[in-house]
Amino acid sequence: MILPCGFLIPRLSLAAAPRWDRMLILIELQGGNDGLNTLVPFRDDAYRALRPTLGLPVDQLVMLNDTAALHSALTPMVSMWEAGEMAVVQSIGYERPNHSHFRSIEIWDAASGSDEVVPEGWVSRLFAAQRPPAETSAEGVIFGRPVLGPLLPAPAESGVASRRFVVMDSVKNFTRRGLSLPAPAEAPAETPALQHLLSTQAVAGTVAQKVAADLKRIEGNEALEKRLAAFPQHAFGKQCAELARLLAADSKIEVAKLSHGGFDTHVNQLGTHARLLGELAAGLAALRAFAKEQGVWDRLVIATYSEFGRRAGENKSAGTDHGTAAPHFVLGGKVKGGMIGTAPDLTKLQAGDLIHSLPMQRYIASLAKETWGLSQTLPALDPFEPLGLIG
Repeated sequence: MILPCGFLIPRLSLAAAPRWDRMLILIELQGGNDGLNTLVPFRDDAYRALRPTLGLPVDQLVMLNDTAALHSALTPMVSMWEAGEMAVVQSIGYERPNHSHFRSIEIWDAASGSDEVVPEGWVSRLFAAQRPPAETSAEGVIFGRPVLGPLLPAPAESGVASRRFVVMDSVKNFTRRGLSLPAPAEAPAETPALQHLLSTQAVAGTVAQKVAADLKRIEGNEALEKRLAAFPQHAFGKQCAELARLLAADSKIEVAKLSHGGFDTHVNQLGTHARLLGELAAGLAALRAFAKEQGVWDRLVIATYSEFGRRAGENKSAGTDHGTAAPHFVLGGKVKGGMIGTAPDLTKLQAGDLIHSLPMQRYIASLAKETWGLSQTLPALDPFEPLGLIG
């Protein structure tokens, strides 16, 4: 599936030119990841009281400091923590949280307030204002679920230039299909909808040509093919391998979105959550090792996000229900590792929910400003000071 998109808004006045040599890799933990069993407050008596069944024993944890530990399924990520290449940003949420999957992810994708309806994603709005260089292979690539999320465009309008965002099931399949598309029509279409379709095809064809040229750099490299085949063979691992192919081809891309689904763990959470975290960690560890081999690890900023966390207490089905605040990971060669923010107070809940201490908008503003060296981003994000995630 190929889904380019786009719209334009006025440029922002910047004090310094952006740097587009870094790639932001956004990883959606679809369904709402349970933060308390990801970053575990193992010494907190309230944690044990809230989770008599789901509370993880100490021997299933990897200690990060005197009060917090990772689920042992995340062990492949520990080397990043030890190298100072992993930040754990705690207790992220937003005011007046919404427990609906669909509405809450809309709020995250738009970086909006919960009382606003913004019909486009924050990356799409930002790139419309900043206009990354045209010579890049693509502005954004989406792997996994064909949902643009933060890259979602504004409603299509006739005559509006498309952003170079594309969805790929695999790099080779996308390129083959894109190169087979008909040449763009020279005359304008009769309707805005048809014009949008033709613009979509034109962007897909242009990106396919650029990526095809990139792939020629690695054509016939059997050692590379074996290396990519060694990535984990679950769905998330395969997405990481496809992204790795673009890294090996030296494709210039500003943002990539991957998705890892199944985190809506209402029932029998323990086994499912361990598997999902293990797949996440294995995929990211493989991607890091590959990026280091290619000499590009310092140019990558990998950040997780999810529509919400889970409730503080377990439910009667050995699972957890839709909640609010949760921690997220930021990884990369230039990331400043360590704990950022404060852990939620499990003795002070709001209707059974954790109370966030770090605004989601500040997290997103930090990713945008620090990844691309922006002094300004979007009006909704600029009031928030960066977290100091990247050196």
